[in-house]
Amino acid sequence: MKKYLVLFFVCSFALALFISCGKKEEEKLDEISMDEIIERGDKVDKQMDQAEKKLEERKKRGDTIATDYKVLLTFIPDITGWQAEKPEGTNLTVSGAQYSTASKSFKDAQNNEVSIELYDYNTSLGLMTSSSMWKNFGIESDNEESYQKVSQFADVKDSWVYEEINKVDKITNVNYSLNDRYFLSVTVSGQTNLNFAKEIAQQVINRGKSLFNK
Repeated sequence: MKKYLVLFFVCSFALALFISCGKKEEEKLDEISMDEIIERGDKVDKQMDQAEKKLEERKKRGDTIATDYKVLLTFIPDITGWQAEKPEGTNLTVSGAQYSTASKSFKDAQNNEVSIELYDYNTSLGLMTSSSMWKNFGIESDNEESYQKVSQFADVKDSWVYEEINKVDKITNVNYSLNDRYFLSVTVSGQTNLNFAKEIAQQVINRGKSLFNK
């Protein structure tokens, strides 16, 4: 059952990539064989096993409760020159699985927006896997409409980053899968350069690094 679920996730993500990529990238995706999909499914399966082992280790330590959203909010910095909106957060238990979420948005004088979201999925491995499925694909594409790239992120162990630019709508986004547990997303409107989004994300990571590396 787990194997079929993994393949479903992989196929669904490949379809999403097909829809979002340009023509040349679509042609490359057309060439992906079922064997390659199965191979990537095996990779996802192994990474899920790794995440499950980490979860079991946390359970042995008694670490089964997601980080309180109020703590997560302390990792989100203010942004100079931007007006902060009311921060939001929630601690959740769904079917026995614990996770928490914290978010904060900012606007500037031109009504551009920065959105920062931070999650601790702790015992919710299914949500963590579906949110970070992209890390199992060697994505790197660039065309007139968009840019996408997945790469390893060294500042936190077992971590990956997915960078994306919507050149048409001028929106940049960076997503970080951190140590098979935490997920960080920063989205900035009115930009076609990733530097600002990455700078904000790095501030969040620096503030929470000791926790993210546990």
